[in-house]
Amino acid sequence: MKEFSDYFKRQAQGIEEFRIRDGRLYGSPEKNPSLRYYMKSRRRYRDSLLLAYPYLKEGGRTVLDLGGWEMGVLSRPLASSVLCSALDASLDELWETFKIPVESFDLMSPAFPLEGRRFDVVFFLEVLEHLPPPVDLVMNRLRGLINPGGILVLSIPNLAFWQKRIKFFLLGRSPLRLSDTRDSHEGYDHIRPYTYDECLNLFHRYGFEVQKLLSGNYQGGWYNYPFHCVECFLPRLAHKLIFLLTPRKEMP
Repeated sequence: MKEFSDYFKRQAQGIEEFRIRDGRLYGSPEKNPSLRYYMKSRRRYRDSLLLAYPYLKEGGRTVLDLGGWEMGVLSRPLASSVLCSALDASLDELWETFKIPVESFDLMSPAFPLEGRRFDVVFFLEVLEHLPPPVDLVMNRLRGLINPGGILVLSIPNLAFWQKRIKFFLLGRSPLRLSDTRDSHEGYDHIRPYTYDECLNLFHRYGFEVQKLLSGNYQGGWYNYPFHCVECFLPRLAHKLIFLLTPRKEMP
């Protein structure tokens, strides 16, 4: 575990420095939206990498970070090749800083530039909830991107998070948090969030098996740590769900 921790700290430092530069506003995380998002997500990135780390350590793995670039940067020293599909950063700046190839495209577009390509490790973090249903096209493409014996690491916010349940029943606040400028509580651009059980049904339907699951409370603040410990054992109530999936040989 110390070996992994040291490795993550080294790689994460580079992302933090890039976020500071890319944020355009220098100073504390509160004044830098790009850095603030990274700091909130840092533990989630760490746990997502932790699931794939034993597999990456074997060497010679090809990696795809679909919808982002942070996991590509974190995996780069261990992988034989890395490709990122980044939607929220300058492609030129990412190449100049990390020397990783980056493409930007619509995952749901009929024209899919990765058609026919396969990877050993695919990261798909915090993307599924932003896509409109039905997700047949996306899930089938995900399955087709993974080499035999490869893995998919997928993270998603839990629609049935216990705090969302309380806010809904006591305050009447929707747990969906759809993005709308008229929403006084703001939104997350979430189109279709999922519960833990919905995720399991979705994976089964499209031929994936859950090998491991990490759940917990990934909100900032020391006061959330006790909740994190509890939610690790109660995924149906957890804030975030991180799955390690493998494709089944035959579709159900």
